[in-house]
Amino acid sequence: MDKYQEQGQLLEPYLEICGYKAVIKFFPHQVSDLELAVSLLEKCHNTNSGTSLRQESTGEMEAKCVILLWLSILVLVPFDISTVDTSIANNSNLGELEPAPLVLRIIGFSKDYLSTAGPMRTIAGLLLSKLLTRPDMPKVFMSFTEWTHEVLSSVTDDVLNHFRVLGAVEALASIFKAGGRKLLLDVIPMVWKDTSVLIKSSAATQSPLLRKYLVKLTQRIGLTCLPHRSPSWRYVIN
Repeated sequence: MDKYQEQGQLLEPYLEICGYKAVIKFFPHQVSDLELAVSLLEKCHNTNSGTSLRQESTGEMEAKCVILLWLSILVLVPFDISTVDTSIANNSNLGELEPAPLVLRIIGFSKDYLSTAGPMRTIAGLLLSKLLTRPDMPKVFMSFTEWTHEVLSSVTDDVLNHFRVLGAVEALASIFKAGGRKLLLDVIPMVWKDTSVLIKSSAATQSPLLRKYLVKLTQRIGLTCLPHRSPSWRYVIN
């Protein structure tokens, strides 16, 4: 564990300076790494860190950021994730339409990181956008949008709730950037209703960051609603 935390401390400054797009291209993306990365992040996630200062001093925060970013490329495996989930072989009660336990584990800790402050929230939103917009994830995608509906519909003055709302809006903005139009059209009415109500609320008035994410989400909803335009010319394969 200490070895991975040290690597996170070395890589995290590059993420801040160069951005994740420049760094992630050098990450390994073997299929066999997916379960390893999920288990490693769960081990970091379940470790009692006490305070945010201790997370920074021990490298826990940097390790979590790097593993979350690593997972955002590992979940793009070009076949069903259930085929690489070894826990399914030992679970005879799993239905055909149920999501793989590995997927539920990723969504579980990603939701927790959406309630935090700092880079982990942003990278967790990126990870969810890559995972939930896969063609084999429509049921899980609908379940997540229902969860965001509950979060955005129950805004309170609690600090933890405020961070959770920020994370939910930021994740939705990432999903509307990565997802296809056909997938997103079904959830637009619900997301637009939540967004239009929240942007007029006192929570948005008091938080410039929340307003920024809401405007970004509104813009991407609008772009998704635009009618599809076919190019005036295109190659035709006979």
